Amino acid sequence: MLAGGVRVFLAESLLIPTGLLTAAYLARRLGPDGYGIFMVAAALVAWVEWSLAAVFSRASVRFVAESVDWRPIGSTIVSVHLAMSAAAAALLGSLAQPVASLLATPALATSASAPSPPPPAG
Repeated sequence: MLAGGVRVFLAESLLIPTGLLTAAYLARRLGPDGYGIFMVAAALVAWVEWSLAAVFSRASVRFVAESVDWRPIGSTIVSVHLAMSAAAAALLGSLAQPVASLLATPALATSASAPSPPPPAG
């Protein structure tokens, strides 16, 4: 149990450095406008996904704790969560245009927001 705890601690200790490196790379690659649009989209997707996880977390813990064999219940929970997440992703994709119109940011709904590389010098 101690070895598992140490592994989890080491894995979680990588979260901040990798997050900072990813943010630095994306900020430089996308520029201020592109990074802002990315963060709006990421915040919306994260909010939806965390909301789905919150809906399942309490019931999942309860059902697993009450069961004699947790594997079938765990498998069902994972399958339902995957199906709900896929449905949420499809819903977010279908609502991209209305959300972009609501926020007056057309690039939020298209792939045109990715910056094109600069022309070669010379």
